Amino acid sequence: MGHDIYAYKEASPLRRDEIAEELDINNYDHPDWSQRYQAYRLRTEAAYLRRSAFDPWNKALYVALGAEDAYAGCSGDGSIQEFDLEQINGALQHIGKLMESPPPKREPNMADGLEAVLTEHLGHEVTLASPKPDPNDNLEDELAFLFRCKRHCEKHGSVSICFS
Repeated sequence: MGHDIYAYKEASPLRRDEIAEELDINNYDHPDWSQRYQAYRLRTEAAYLRRSAFDPWNKALYVALGAEDAYAGCSGDGSIQEFDLEQINGALQHIGKLMESPPPKREPNMADGLEAVLTEHLGHEVTLASPKPDPNDNLEDELAFLFRCKRHCEKHGSVSICFS
């Protein structure tokens, strides 16, 4: 679970498939698979961002890009959307403004409810949930992601972002 957001250099999934086939990255038994996979990522990805499923900032990039429809709660919906330089610049401004505000509160999740039931039943505090967010956590990763997207857009006009 979590949000893996990829900015692809190649808009066409067919072209990414060709590169994957060329590098034989589906052959996991190959002794240098890790190197081949890194080569694939370098050739296909302009940027990558990871946020955990329950991170309070996990929706920030979706909102900044106007892609709330791709937000599916604990992860993205798997869609790929195209963004141009103007949209990326708007997202950078939005994230910049968000960085001036306090982080959002973590949304309750199923583990929180189970903690409460077990604590009451056992008579002592039980902690199951993922760690509480770091109050110093910020949106620097989103800024770095968007700056890489911007650099790609300046050269190629647009970038394809996959929300998974």
